[in-house]
Amino acid sequence: MKEESYQLLLSLGYTNKKAQEIVNSSLLHSHKDETLFKNILNIYNYLKKYYTKNEIIKMTKILPSLYNFSTEAIKQKIEDMMHLGYTKKEVIEMTKKQPSLYSQGIENIKQKIEDMMHLGYTKEDVIKMAKNSPALYSYSIKSIK
Repeated sequence: MKEESYQLLLSLGYTNKKAQEIVNSSLLHSHKDETLFKNILNIYNYLKKYYTKNEIIKMTKILPSLYNFSTEAIKQKIEDMMHLGYTKKEVIEMTKKQPSLYSQGIENIKQKIEDMMHLGYTKEDVIKMAKNSPALYSYSIKSIK
């Protein structure tokens, strides 16, 4: 096990079980302990700007690979979502509910908006629906229909 990373997660408030799950996550497993430790620390500190400690823990329990992202990738996703018509605050609220938004490509999200517009919704309708239910962007258009 990656002992330093595991101890860091415990110090951040993760349970023993969740800390073990994260350090052994298939997407993080290939990292050396030193690299994973740095990633966790960098991402956690960056996310603290927008989320509480408990929100970060909840999000990374759902999406442990968030610790595999760069701060630049997270920042870019927030900016990309803002370009679609969301405010920064709305993006933060949406990702609290659906952290997997960080792992979805912006082109995929744009395509979902376009597909829903073909179903008769306006872009504003889609934006509003996704604010309330950001999981909308994880559904296939077939499921949405």
